[in-house]
Amino acid sequence: MNLIPSEVLSLIDQEQFMIYHDSRDIVWITTFGNGLFAIYNTGRIQHFTVGKDLPTNYLFCVTEDKSGEIWVGTELGGVVKISLSNYPFEMYYPALGDGMERGNAVRLMFEDKKGYYWFGTRDGNLYICDENYHRLSTQRIEGGLPFTMAEDTLGYKWLGTKGAGLFLFSERGDRLIEKYMLPNSAGQPSSRNNIFHSVA
Repeated sequence: MNLIPSEVLSLIDQEQFMIYHDSRDIVWITTFGNGLFAIYNTGRIQHFTVGKDLPTNYLFCVTEDKSGEIWVGTELGGVVKISLSNYPFEMYYPALGDGMERGNAVRLMFEDKKGYYWFGTRDGNLYICDENYHRLSTQRIEGGLPFTMAEDTLGYKWLGTKGAGLFLFSERGDRLIEKYMLPNSAGQPSSRNNIFHSVA
């Protein structure tokens, strides 16, 4: 099975990329330098790039919210919300300022059961926002970067990080309940504390 057409693969080979299959049967591929691709089940390919659609061609992650909108996390350009029915696209910057800072390099996006948004950034922060993107709280991930998240049946949030192990947060994200790390033989944090994918 050729998930990525050869004409797209030739443009993203050797790059960092993420693949997401949405509820409309569209496959989204982010690249680090060549923008965003949407591959429809008809074979049509749409290419989103800087200048017209995106604030940058350097992208980290892509996901879909409950309403079917596509969210893309960028390098220094915050988050882009893509609606296939509305244009132009919306942009949100988790960190205050003009977007040109590490707090707006978004590696993690997650919508919880209550409709709150969680954004993990390259400066090691986890921003929790309401459905109108108003910030409710911020959690600092000491010694690591937020990478992946899952919600359990009780509404608790499990955060996987690069370098800092696994964090368990309260439903609203205003309280850290527990932190789990595996030490190496010298008692120091090890590469085993890198958690990049979740199983929900």
